[in-house]
Amino acid sequence: MKEPMSSNRFLNLLFLVLLPCTALSTEEQTTIHEQHKDIPTCEQPPVLAYPFVRTKILATGYEKLCEAIEMDDIVTTKELFKEFPGLKKFSYQPVGSPLHFVRSLSMARILTEKIGFSVSVCDEWGETPSYAIKQSKPDRFSCPEEQRAIALYFKKREATYQKFKSQLASNKNLHMKLSLLAMTGVLVTQFAVLVTILLKNIKTLKGV
Repeated sequence: MKEPMSSNRFLNLLFLVLLPCTALSTEEQTTIHEQHKDIPTCEQPPVLAYPFVRTKILATGYEKLCEAIEMDDIVTTKELFKEFPGLKKFSYQPVGSPLHFVRSLSMARILTEKIGFSVSVCDEWGETPSYAIKQSKPDRFSCPEEQRAIALYFKKREATYQKFKSQLASNKNLHMKLSLLAMTGVLVTQFAVLVTILLKNIKTLKGV
């Protein structure tokens, strides 16, 4: 017969479930599981299963990825995608994908051809990687030719439909323009209705 859980153990588990998991480091999460490895699986604290814990872990991987791309470290970049499963999808951030920040054509090739990043995904300002690279400061690259080569490499591989779909989904500037257009349409409609009513009233007064 299965022994009932003690009150202390129950409170400990309850505390772990309610604890803000974003405050836990990877080492702390490992320690928690070590401390509770004697508890049946169905009763263990599902700390690592929380979506926001996984997000924190991926955020750490993304930070390391940004550093590797900035250093143009291809070896570390490859290793990070193996070390952090799900990093590729997580790396499509509002500020842009890793393609928006590459510094060499070799890194651009690795991220697109080996890792599989899309060159058609825009950032929150509606910029594709090719446009972002083109507008970057020249001193980020080894030479002006390298900068142009990266932008051209991305531009040739852009898919119009996917780029348009990405613009609709994430371009804040486009969203703002569409919102302003919709508000303008509403105001024009209301003004037209007001003018129509006013003209009818004037005709009615003239008839009297």
